[in-house]
Amino acid sequence: MTKKIILFLSLSVFSYSFTLSDGFKTALENDMEIKINENNIKNIKLDKEIANSLMKPSIDFSATVQSSKSTENSRTPDKEKSHTKTDEYKITVTQPIFDGFESSNEKQLQDYKYKSALYFYKESQNSLAFDYTQNYINVLKEKDLLTLGKEAIFISEKILKKVDRKLESGYGTQLEYNEAKVQLAESKVNYQTQKINFKDSIEGLKFYVQIEFDSNELIKPVFNHKLPKNLNEAIAKSFEENPSLKVSKLNLDAAKYEVQKTTKNFYPNLDFVSSYQINDTFHNSDIESNEYSVGLQLNYNLYNGGKDSLEKRKALQSVREKQFLIKKTENEIRNEIRLAWNSYKLNKEKNDALKEYLVVKKDVLDSTIKEFDLGLKSLNNLLTMHTEYIEVKQDYIRNTYDLMLSKYRILSSIGNLNEVLINEISIPKNEDELPDLFKNIEYSFDEVEYTENEIVLPVEDKIFEENAVLEESFKNKFLSADKNKYTINLALSFSEENAKKFIEKNKLEEKAFFFSFRYKNPLQKIMMGVYDSKKEAYAEMNKLSKSLLSNKPRVEKIKIKQNLFKKYHFTEYTEIRNKTLLKKSEKEQAISSKDNKKDIERI
Repeated sequence: MTKKIILFLSLSVFSYSFTLSDGFKTALENDMEIKINENNIKNIKLDKEIANSLMKPSIDFSATVQSSKSTENSRTPDKEKSHTKTDEYKITVTQPIFDGFESSNEKQLQDYKYKSALYFYKESQNSLAFDYTQNYINVLKEKDLLTLGKEAIFISEKILKKVDRKLESGYGTQLEYNEAKVQLAESKVNYQTQKINFKDSIEGLKFYVQIEFDSNELIKPVFNHKLPKNLNEAIAKSFEENPSLKVSKLNLDAAKYEVQKTTKNFYPNLDFVSSYQINDTFHNSDIESNEYSVGLQLNYNLYNGGKDSLEKRKALQSVREKQFLIKKTENEIRNEIRLAWNSYKLNKEKNDALKEYLVVKKDVLDSTIKEFDLGLKSLNNLLTMHTEYIEVKQDYIRNTYDLMLSKYRILSSIGNLNEVLINEISIPKNEDELPDLFKNIEYSFDEVEYTENEIVLPVEDKIFEENAVLEESFKNKFLSADKNKYTINLALSFSEENAKKFIEKNKLEEKAFFFSFRYKNPLQKIMMGVYDSKKEAYAEMNKLSKSLLSNKPRVEKIKIKQNLFKKYHFTEYTEIRNKTLLKKSEKEQAISSKDNKKDIERI
C-alpha cells in the first residue's frame, strides 16, 4: 500500500506549463458552444438509430374489459334484465414492406446530418482556436510593449540625469531640464496606459480559459508547422480541408434527400399485418370468440389538394438555397485565405526591414547620447531620437506578433488550426529547431515585474533544513548568475514537500532548487542548472531520463526565472545579489592586491 501512495505522489504533483496548446485544451473544456455542439451530435446519432428502425416490425397489444346491461322500455338499468361482461385482448404484428422509400431516404438524410454535425463541431473548434490564439498572442504582445515602456522610462531618466549634471555644472539651461522632465513624465504616463492594455489582454484570455494564471508562465509559441508554398496552394488546400465548406456540401446532400422524402406521398404504403384476438363473454359461458387474421394492408393517398406537390417544390427551393450557400462559403474562404496570406507575406517583408531599421535607430540613439555629452548635439535632437527609437521598437514588437498571428490565421483559414493546437509540441528539442525570428529577438516580456494585486504580502520562501547547504549553494549560484545565461525549467509541483521529494528522488540536490510563486494557492517551480549557452542547455536537457522528460521541461533564459523569483521573494533576492556582488568585489580586490604585490616584487 505504501508503494502505491509514493507512486501516486510522484506522478500527480507535476503539471504542464501554460503553453498555447495547453490553454486551448482548457478553452475547449470551458466553451459552452462546443458543449452544445457535442450534445447536438448525440441527438443526431439517436435520430440515425430511429431511422434505422423504420422498417422493423411493430407489435401492439390492446385490452378491453367492460360491463354492460340492456333493458327494454326503461330509462334505467334493471338488475334482473340482461347483464353482459366481456374481456377482449388483441395482439397485432405489423411488418412494413414498402413505405414509398421513406425509410431509406430518412437513413441517408440522418447520415448526412450526422456528418455535417461532426464537421460543424470541427468548424466551431477551429473558430474558437483562432479567437483563443489571438488573445493568447495579444497578452504576449502587450507584455512586451509594457517592457518597452519600462525601457522608455529608463532612457528618459538617463537623459534627465545628464541634463541635471549639465545644469549643475553651468552648461545647461532650466528649459532643457524642464523638457527632459516632461519627456520622463510622458514616458511614465505611456507606461501606465500600457499597463491597462496589458491587464485588459489578460482578462480577454481569461474569458477563454476561465482560470487564474500568472502571465509570467505564458510561453511564446514556436511556429514549426508547414505552410503552403503559395497562395494558390493555400486556396486549394482550404477548399479541400475547410470544415465550413464540408458542412455546406453535406447540407446540400441532406437537402436532396429531403426532396426524396417528399416523394413518399406519391407512393402507396404496404404493410404485412397479423393479429390474434380473444373475446370472452363470461356472463353467458356459451359465448366465446377467438379471431386470427393475417393479411396485407395497402394505403394510397390519391389526392390531398396538391399539398404533396407544393411540399416537393418547397424542398427543391431549399436545395437551391444550399447551392447558393456553398458558393458563398467558397467566396468567404477564398477571401479569408487571401487576407491571411497577404498579411503573412507583408508582415514578413516588413519584419525583415524593421529588424535592420531598429538596429540602425539604436546605434543612432547611442551616438546621439555620446555627442550630447560632448556638446555636439542639442537636447531636442536627443529627445527626438529617443521618441523615434521607441516608436520603431513598438512597431517591431507589434509586427513580430502580427506575423506570428498571420501564420496561425492561415491555418485557421485552411480549417485545421484546432488540430494543430491539440497536437502541437510547443518546445523544440534543440536550438537548431528554433526559427530565426525568435533567435534574433532580444526583448522579452519576462523582464516586467507586474502584479495583478499590488498590495499583497509576498509568499514566504521556506527552504528545508535537510540538504540546506547544497540547495542554498546552487540557489545562490542560480540567482546571482549573469542574466544572459540559460537554465532548464524542469517541473512544477503543488507542494514544497513533493518538490523536495522530487529533487531527492532524482538526486538533483547539487544542481537544482525550487521556489514558490503565485499569491493564491502557491505552486513550486523546480529549476535545474546554469548554462553558458542555449545549445549547452538543450544538450543537457536531452540527457534527462524519460520520467523527467515526461514533465515537458524547457530551456529558458535564466533572467526569466530570476525575475519571477524576485517578484515573489524580493527581499531574499536582493540580499543574495548584494552578497554575491560584495564577494565578487572582495575577490577582485584580493586578486588585484596579489597582482600588485607580484609587480612590486618583480621591480
